[in-house]
Amino acid sequence: MDELAREVAAAYPQLGAVESARLVYSSVHDMVEVRAGGDRFALKLYRPGVRTVDDVAWEVALHRHLLANGGPLAELVSGVETIEVDGAPRLAVLSTWAPGAKPPPTEATYRLVGRAAAAIHAAADTFGAADDRPARDLQTELHDQLGLLRPSLEQVGRWDAVADLARRLEDHLSTQPLDVGVCHNDLTLDNVHIEEDRITVFDLDSAALSWRAAEPQGVFHAGQLRGDDRWAAWQAGYREVRPLAAVDAAAVPWFVLLFQLENTAWKLGLTPTSIGPQLGLDDLPTLVDWWGGWWHVHCR
Repeated sequence: MDELAREVAAAYPQLGAVESARLVYSSVHDMVEVRAGGDRFALKLYRPGVRTVDDVAWEVALHRHLLANGGPLAELVSGVETIEVDGAPRLAVLSTWAPGAKPPPTEATYRLVGRAAAAIHAAADTFGAADDRPARDLQTELHDQLGLLRPSLEQVGRWDAVADLARRLEDHLSTQPLDVGVCHNDLTLDNVHIEEDRITVFDLDSAALSWRAAEPQGVFHAGQLRGDDRWAAWQAGYREVRPLAAVDAAAVPWFVLLFQLENTAWKLGLTPTSIGPQLGLDDLPTLVDWWGGWWHVHCR
């Protein structure tokens, strides 16, 4: 048994004999597949310096609340633990392995993802600690991202165009009566497994109070790029569980642009959770042109 498996066995004696602990994914945080007693578990190891103990405890509390109120999440095995990895302490949370596998991008999949989003939103409406994590709002998602991006945009001569687009975004989003509540905020196919018609969601690292209309921005964006019906399927699934107001559905294209600002800052290596530069300055003019084109087609 390797060193990580020994550390897992020591931290979680309730698992009994730990057969293996294998890193399967590493990005902002690390995901380890643990096998013990013939069962599979998911061990999330938090990158040092990204989340505090209180941050992870909030995530665990939300996870437990969602599970208790119909949220389609994997079962938790423990709360926050500390595990030694390569001689350094890492915050850790252990859950059961989500049944099934990452699904294909079909209409049936997105109907289930829409249902899962609605179930999470409905369950989160009664989460009493919602305000204990900073909300995602125009300050964090627009102004803070502009502050990170401005030096790079000025270098390529595109700051004025983005500042003008940002004013339009703020004017629109600040005047709409949009539904706000705790959201997953990263409900992509990378964070769900599907087995037959059962969907299981994981990774609440990005969860926070936010606009509910921001949740499906990636689905809308991909549907427009590929010309398929995934957005209609998502909406149908959502409405099977919870109403989706017309004003929220109409706002989704605007959140595609808002997400692009944060994602670009992340890919430039400018945010606390960045894993290194994935874009360069030469990429920015094309991106800014695309943002303007998206606004003219979907947001005017």
